[in-house]
Amino acid sequence: MACSKAELDTFAAAAQALDSSAVATGQRLVRCAGLGEPAVQWLAFLLDKTGHHAESLKVDGVLVQKSGRDGVIARARGGNGQELLHLVDEQDPAYTTAADAQLVLARVLTRKAQFGRGRDAYQMYLKVRPDDDAAETERLYSYIWEGTWSEAEAQFLAAEHWSGDAAFKSALARGRALIAKQAPKAQTMSGANSNEEGGLGGEFRGAYELYRTPSYYDRRTLGVGYRGLLDLRLATHTINDLGLTQTKANASEVLAGATLGQTTSWYLAAHGGYFSLGSDHYTGDLSVGVPLGGGVMVEAGTSQVPLALQMPLTPDASGLMRDSVYLQLRVLRWLQLRGELQKERNYKPHEAHLALGRLPLRQKDGDELALVAALRFESFPQPIADYDTDLRTLTTGAGFSLDRRFASGWRLASQATYSFSFVTQRDPSRHTKQVGVFDASADAILPLDELLHALISAHYVRAQNDEYVQRHHLNSSVLIGIGYGDAERH
Repeated sequence: MACSKAELDTFAAAAQALDSSAVATGQRLVRCAGLGEPAVQWLAFLLDKTGHHAESLKVDGVLVQKSGRDGVIARARGGNGQELLHLVDEQDPAYTTAADAQLVLARVLTRKAQFGRGRDAYQMYLKVRPDDDAAETERLYSYIWEGTWSEAEAQFLAAEHWSGDAAFKSALARGRALIAKQAPKAQTMSGANSNEEGGLGGEFRGAYELYRTPSYYDRRTLGVGYRGLLDLRLATHTINDLGLTQTKANASEVLAGATLGQTTSWYLAAHGGYFSLGSDHYTGDLSVGVPLGGGVMVEAGTSQVPLALQMPLTPDASGLMRDSVYLQLRVLRWLQLRGELQKERNYKPHEAHLALGRLPLRQKDGDELALVAALRFESFPQPIADYDTDLRTLTTGAGFSLDRRFASGWRLASQATYSFSFVTQRDPSRHTKQVGVFDASADAILPLDELLHALISAHYVRAQNDEYVQRHHLNSSVLIGIGYGDAERH
């Protein structure tokens, strides 16, 4: 059987491009002396990322035959790395100081989807052998394997400034292209790509949502949707006005559309639908994103949304829609600058501008603790008869965000901030007042099996002044739902 390093390099390049036609070559190379371990790693990656998860878990079985003198290392090569992991955790010097043992551990943990611990082991190995570009390439591609797209993009961008041979540079280029192709679509639009094997792919979701401002507004929503090749949402709403009219109304909503492109490159998104609350009203959005390089993205868009989903309205104003247009600049996940104009009916446009910054305090294997700072300015130059508004509001605040991935597969994204709002009221005889606002949110995905997962989201807002909460429509909310499909893409 012909085996060569050149053949391995060619196969690895094909695997990095998710070329399914290379599977047969990989299955042959895993039996080659001296090439089996890296071949197994790239074959498992290729199979898993092209929809053959079960097969990817079996490819290391061929390595069991190459037992060697150390049974612990041999079993880890063959797919059973728990004993080696335990010995490393116990600081056994026979394994913690052995670079080859760390590399074996890194590979088996990555194949078993323990990506965080796998990257820890890669880092320990690379401290001893920092010039091993092949191992560094495996570590970088583990972010793509895991599907942590923002972190993958940041890691590949940083790696462009490292020294490395031509093969390493080519692997970086393929990784960036793969991220651009497979990363989730823009956060402002729901959507995901179809999978590599054809069909719809994406994710189906059903959820029950509760939005509430005590003594003011209550909305309960039951919705189902699909995000993938196309985007679709169907929802029914029960809206309770707890303060203004003490009335209850039922509404329905349909939204459909699609997104072309990805967050890491250009995208174009369009959705349209209708909202029915007594009478029918059209809704929709259109947006575009253009990359400028270096993780910088310029975005622009427009939308029309029903205000009844945010605040109580009198019956004659129940169909009031908000038209908006925005321009936004994003720098990876660390800086967001957004300018927006909003308008209802024939009233003058009002402004809602935002500057948001994130400073990472700790990053490790997809987990991140960051400092968050925000500055927001709102202006309503004309009184709006259908709901109360302040003349101007300047809000500045800071807090922390935590993104965490657990060994069980649970994923949590949370943020808590405390802000001070300086409010200029419409009555010139009243002084500008200062209001403190606490805002916390959390989103969790809990896997139930390979494709089925539970969804939990919560958002809590508390201010020193209840009038401020009502005027600025700061609803607390809870969502409980179920999803089926690829949640990593959203």
